[in-house]
Amino acid sequence: DDDDLDTTAEVVRYAALGNDHEFTIRLPEGSKNLVVLKGSICLDGMSLTVADLQDDHLTIWITPHTHEVTTLKFLQAGQRVNVEFDMLAKYLERMLTARGM
Repeated sequence: DDDDLDTTAEVVRYAALGNDHEFTIRLPEGSKNLVVLKGSICLDGMSLTVADLQDDHLTIWITPHTHEVTTLKFLQAGQRVNVEFDMLAKYLERMLTARGM
């Protein structure tokens, strides 16, 4: 359901590194405040853990099992993925905005 979708993001990298895969997406402008290092983010319907967070991108490490049993294995740089930010982060953002913070 598109009503649950917050935004989309560009895949910067999806590549094997050792046994795992490095999955990096470019954060849409103004969305870094909705992402927390070691927190959850939902990409293409999968809840994943943020392993690295920079100003304009984030990286997630994908285990061999997750790579094999999901559609992630088909991702390529330049593609877009659906993004749903953590619900608690969205609530906090709304509260702070309402208070003018």
